[in-house]
Amino acid sequence: MIRTALPDPTNNPSAGTEGIDHSAIWAFTTGKYFYPAHQTPFLLVANRLNPGDYLLNGQPVSVSDRIFLFLNPGDRLEIDYPTRLPRQTCMVLLSPEFVSRVIHYLISSGEKLLDDPLSSPGKGSIAPAYEFHIPSLPFYLDRRIRQRLERIGNYSERGVAPDEGFFFELVSELALLNEDTLRQIGKIGAVKRSTREELYKRLTMARIFMEDNVGEALSIGKIAREACLNRYHFLRSFKAAFASTPHQYLLKLKLEKAREYLKEKKYSVSEVCAMVGFESVGTFSNLFSRKFGVAPSRLVR
Repeated sequence: MIRTALPDPTNNPSAGTEGIDHSAIWAFTTGKYFYPAHQTPFLLVANRLNPGDYLLNGQPVSVSDRIFLFLNPGDRLEIDYPTRLPRQTCMVLLSPEFVSRVIHYLISSGEKLLDDPLSSPGKGSIAPAYEFHIPSLPFYLDRRIRQRLERIGNYSERGVAPDEGFFFELVSELALLNEDTLRQIGKIGAVKRSTREELYKRLTMARIFMEDNVGEALSIGKIAREACLNRYHFLRSFKAAFASTPHQYLLKLKLEKAREYLKEKKYSVSEVCAMVGFESVGTFSNLFSRKFGVAPSRLVR
């Protein structure tokens, strides 16, 4: 079953992670909550309703509904909900052995798995264990991971536990996201890995800021200030990491948000144009048609 309460902070914070395979917590809280710093297994942490404050390896992180944390075994996490707000917290605990088995499967060839279908890393097995290390930074909560977390909520409402296939799929998605993230971080022009990761974290905050203010007239300078970066450093780093300029990314967000509004069939084209921050209906309609292959007026009928 999925646990519906956060861990008891009066227990030893270092206990409770040994011998786990995989489990999930889907907890709704309204009061203050504090759990002291402790070592984690592989752990995914997300807040689906109101942000939560955390210390990840001594660094403060606020986890909103746009980002999540994915910790390595041995990382240190402190949880602090200092205010009485309703929060929906999702946690997924995964053992290194389980993650290693999934990674082993993902990178093994089909021929090898057919020849030795029972091979898997772990005690008593000849299959090697595969190291899977995640950068210590907030991850952008993309559509794929968001859907997995929503399924945990659905499981909780039905009072059933996710099967092993669910956890296998989740680790597979996390492995892909981690691979994409490491590739993007590697494209940022900085010598030290810690500098590249810090830059990536700030760029992620800039992406979230653009999403949250998609209807506003945002200048590059304003977005760069939100990321605490020099304007030109921000432009160069953003394009290197995401193969897109901030302007292109913001335009994409505006058009996708416009399509969402139009599909609701509640607003006119001119209303949607204003809602996503375009001044000209003609310009908006032209850009929308070029991106989606259909005029916005066709979606409101």
